Amino acid sequence: MDANKAVRDLCARIFREPQRLQGVFARRLDAPLYLPLHQHASIVQLDLISGCSGGWLGGSRPAIGTSAAVFYPRVKHGYDLVPRQRGACLFSIKLRVESGWPAVRHRLFAAYVPGISGEAALVKALWRLGRLAEHRTQSALLPAALAEVLALWPQDSGSENSSREPLLNDAAVLDALKFIDANATKDVTVEEIADAVHLSPRQLNRRMRANLGCSPQQAIHARRIGHARTLLARADASITEVAEMMGFASIHTFSRWFRKSTGVAPSAWREEPL
Repeated sequence: MDANKAVRDLCARIFREPQRLQGVFARRLDAPLYLPLHQHASIVQLDLISGCSGGWLGGSRPAIGTSAAVFYPRVKHGYDLVPRQRGACLFSIKLRVESGWPAVRHRLFAAYVPGISGEAALVKALWRLGRLAEHRTQSALLPAALAEVLALWPQDSGSENSSREPLLNDAAVLDALKFIDANATKDVTVEEIADAVHLSPRQLNRRMRANLGCSPQQAIHARRIGHARTLLARADASITEVAEMMGFASIHTFSRWFRKSTGVAPSAWREEPL
């Protein structure tokens, strides 16, 4: 299995469906933390612990130095942690996945890695992801930050081509994501984005596919759906007002677009967010 391809595939899927990033926990620990054994049916959880004694419950996985663990669907896990150093911290990422995805099927990420060396870049990337998740949950930059984390995460020793090749090191693609993010209420065109980042539409398409595994149109659509979900989650905005904020001429047009994109009506999603 080509590890880089599997990671790119995982990132592309999350970019197309950003709601699959179920949660990001990035916190300093100043008190003991205990969480009993539990499991998730369709979640891959990636954890990194630093500066603590104790470790993960459900197997011999002590927190030694800076340690990482990955829990695939239906694998029981929990915490029994005591912070021992100033700056002790816990990072946890939850991704809703499907069993057929290459990264899941081949269990790309190592189940447990104690005493990670050279972890500074990974910790820095995790803090960046945590800040984005906290302040802009549906930001188009989240998948880019997640891609950086996944590229640095320890992989299983059996993975082929597991060198730490950057997944997103193209400044123009990052600028394109920022432009899409800033114009989430508008149905911007590929030409407008390309002009903003000084590329031709063809160059933009090629470079976004190479870095993110999706086209500019898919990126625009994913961001607009994400923003619509964020607005629908607000209790102070009616669906008609959300439709207006998203630039649709009527609630009916917005509802058709939202249902076609997500499989549920805006009202149904508001009652039970996916």
